[in-house]
Amino acid sequence: MAVATVLFGCGAEVDDLDAVKLSTRKKPSIVAPKLGAVLGSPWTPILARLPEGYERARVMAKIDGRPVDLPSPAIRRRMDKRGGGLDYIAAFDLEGMAHGQHAIELDFHLPDGTTSSTRRAFTYKPEEARVELTVSDGQHPVSARILVLDAKGKHVNTYPKDAREADKGGRDRRLGSHFAVGGRAAFHLKPGTYTLVAVRSFLDHIDAQEVQLSPGTTRLAFEIPPAVSAPGWISADTDVHSARSTTPSFPTCCACAASRPPGWTSW
Repeated sequence: MAVATVLFGCGAEVDDLDAVKLSTRKKPSIVAPKLGAVLGSPWTPILARLPEGYERARVMAKIDGRPVDLPSPAIRRRMDKRGGGLDYIAAFDLEGMAHGQHAIELDFHLPDGTTSSTRRAFTYKPEEARVELTVSDGQHPVSARILVLDAKGKHVNTYPKDAREADKGGRDRRLGSHFAVGGRAAFHLKPGTYTLVAVRSFLDHIDAQEVQLSPGTTRLAFEIPPAVSAPGWISADTDVHSARSTTPSFPTCCACAASRPPGWTSW
């Protein structure tokens, strides 16, 4: 069971029509995935608009009728001037899911005993070429970011198409990477020529491989050993957002884990 918490902060803008709907909303409603969505990204955002009074709701998520734990779920209030209201924000992993029709359902349980549900059907259809990769520092698995470049050296847009509903501000419209959490990653691309670059920080080397992907699975191994000996020091990103309507395409737990130094099991 995924229990959402209330977080406050700046939120994504919503259009005027949505603002009107938010002011009169009576029940939760999933807006991402959108109606008729065809999904292929490994991480896909879930965004539900909520009526007032749902700040302390307990939320159970189900996919195809089976309860699932979603990483970093949150209920938060949009503080911008256009519409306000509440969002339920989470993301779910499609990795290993059978191709075809599926459905996600959110059950909301309020403190007064009131319950409400919202459901959204979608189609899972990833690209034909699957990449499975590992990353190590030469001795141990390490988390890293994997940049994806096309044959011309330009970033491939890995941003989920359906995430645009949850990313009104367009902050991630040109997302060009995947996270290898714990030294492992799997994702899908169109067949073709790519350069994959494994990076961690300015204290570490990088590793790049040019690959020709065909339909089916390609397995790769990357090695990015430390470039600087700095015992007792780490390189970290201190600007990680925990719940933004504009950045739910990758859950925060993945972003944090990818920047965690080797050997650390907690922050």
